Amino acid sequence: MNSKRGFTLIEVSLFLAITGLIFLGVTVGVSNSIAQQRNNDAVQSFAEFLRKVYSDVTNVQNNIGRGRSETAIYGKLLTITDGRKVELYNVIGDIDDSAGNNVIEALKAVNANIFDYSKKDAPVLAGMTETFIPKWSSRIEDTELNTSYNGALLVVRHPNSGSIFTYVMRGTEVNVGSPSEDFLKKLLKDGKFKIEDADYCINPNGEGDYNNRFDVRVVSNARNASGIEVLSPDNNRNKCAK
Repeated sequence: MNSKRGFTLIEVSLFLAITGLIFLGVTVGVSNSIAQQRNNDAVQSFAEFLRKVYSDVTNVQNNIGRGRSETAIYGKLLTITDGRKVELYNVIGDIDDSAGNNVIEALKAVNANIFDYSKKDAPVLAGMTETFIPKWSSRIEDTELNTSYNGALLVVRHPNSGSIFTYVMRGTEVNVGSPSEDFLKKLLKDGKFKIEDADYCINPNGEGDYNNRFDVRVVSNARNASGIEVLSPDNNRNKCAK
């Protein structure tokens, strides 16, 4: 008489263990893939936001009416607060063909500001054009570990020549606050705007994971969108990976 042999307890245990390991491997792989896609999305979206800033400055409609006088849009002021919030403002000023060669002094001469004072009783922003929030809970950090980025990026055209210049302010929280006719002049006068690389470290988890930070770099005195670089963690020029 033939008898059918079933699985032993050991065989069943081995089957379940192997199946569990396979399932765990697949789950971890999928999880890592999703995390990497989110990281790439956070990095590329910020890089594209910066490229758009240069595109807008390059293609800006210069003259805008302002009562009896006329003014011009000279560029953009980008502020970053605690690495979590990015705000973009129009920089406007008077039209003055006699402004000097130095772009900072020229902006002072044309009374550059982000507030429109055409109506003295009700000054308003000349246009906060956009707010950007880093995707997937990522955080923009300084090149120092665990330091949220505070600072500003000024992308402006010279009032006379139209040449584009880039200035970086790092380590200073820029609080726009209530309207002030001297707001931008004070920032320009403080001497904190520098011509140097701006390295924005994108931390995928918002904290802790410093080895995988991408470096979104605005190269020193970038003149157009080609001045934006994305450096991966394994790139030896990346100043963010530790």
